Amino acid sequence: MVEERYNGWANRETWAMALWLDNDRALYDESRGRAREVVEGKDALLIDVEDALKEWVNEMAGEACEEPNAELCKMFMDIGSLYRVNWREVAESRFEEDELKRLHAQEDERRRLRMERFKAERRSVE
Repeated sequence: MVEERYNGWANRETWAMALWLDNDRALYDESRGRAREVVEGKDALLIDVEDALKEWVNEMAGEACEEPNAELCKMFMDIGSLYRVNWREVAESRFEEDELKRLHAQEDERRRLRMERFKAERRSVE
């Protein structure tokens, strides 16, 4: 199977989402603020940021074309299917490189601890 990439992103929908979030100052500030809010003072993972951004965008999408904000409606028409958006890539793009490295390290450590617990449980069963 050939991996689909679009301008360095997972697919066209992910690229379009990131493009809109990066090129509209209000959306840029809000998306980065929400991402930081999720991880600030918590042992949060990128999956938590993904979920928060996805929920926020889905809320906007539900209201976008009902309100007189034609620009927001245009954004969702341009993006297409929100189902195809790779929210992991969008979440990662909300952070600077050093912040992203820290989040990846937290995830790696949590995976390592989970694996250790799993192995210990298996040994105790055997």
